[in-house]
Amino acid sequence: MAAVQRMIPYMDIVFCNNHEADALAAAMSGPANDLEDTARRLAAMPKANTKRKRSVVFTHGPEPA
Repeated sequence: MAAVQRMIPYMDIVFCNNHEADALAAAMSGPANDLEDTARRLAAMPKANTKRKRSVVFTHGPEPA
């Protein structure tokens, strides 16, 4: 997770599945299985390039993203 935390400021787009999102939530001390909360918290994290907002996409198996 330390490597991911160092990269997050440089990420314009975060794309992962729901299991990876749950792992991110746990690492950020957030509620697991709350994909919407995790996406919002991840999108709000500081960015190196403040001219762009971060987009976060979590896939959920055969369910709609």
